[in-house]
Amino acid sequence: MTPKESTTARGRNGEHRAAQFLRQHGYTILAQNFRSRTGEVDIIAGTEFVTAFVEVKSWRTVPMDALEYSIGGAKRNRLVQTARYFLREFPEYRERTLRFDVIFVSTGDGTIRHFEGAFEASCPE
Repeated sequence: MTPKESTTARGRNGEHRAAQFLRQHGYTILAQNFRSRTGEVDIIAGTEFVTAFVEVKSWRTVPMDALEYSIGGAKRNRLVQTARYFLREFPEYRERTLRFDVIFVSTGDGTIRHFEGAFEASCPE
């Protein structure tokens, strides 16, 4: 990130890089910045068998061992509520394995870390 790059621009860049990463690993991007009244999911991606709700974090100085804990309970709840809304709107994705992932994109060296199943939640209502 350049000194003048905003947090919003850094986030958009991270989401773009995360989407590219997912495509390179066989995922189809189903939605980006999917919003409901309860929250937003950065990326919803799928394979033939999986629907992944992905939170993207761009960081510069967070220690690697702290990354897995960067999504708090309130954020997790908003992600789950928004995933439920998505599945009501697009029920064809309910039969796949549902997963909540986190992708961290380093704004320094470009490292991308993908935590599949970063947390568990019951999604269908």
